[in-house]
Amino acid sequence: MYATDKYALEGLRSVNDRHVQNRLQLFDNGVDARVGNPADYEVCKKLRYVDPDFLEDGVVKTVSQVTNEYKKELKQAVRRCEGIPIQVSAKPF
Repeated sequence: MYATDKYALEGLRSVNDRHVQNRLQLFDNGVDARVGNPADYEVCKKLRYVDPDFLEDGVVKTVSQVTNEYKKELKQAVRRCEGIPIQVSAKPF
């Protein structure tokens, strides 16, 4: 988990599997990645937020249920975390 990309690639290159080696060769000249559609991958950041529960007159509620401003802020945060389309291709030889 704390290893580098170099360490991971060295491990993959040592695998005695023709399919794995053929795929790795695609990237020998590097990788070209750009934002755009159609996307090969959708990159999203992980959204973390706090919406604590509390008791109001014996009923459990969340802050976003009783505070419109907080609810609006949470919705905006979710929209900002929508995916970014990424095109990835091997650079030509």
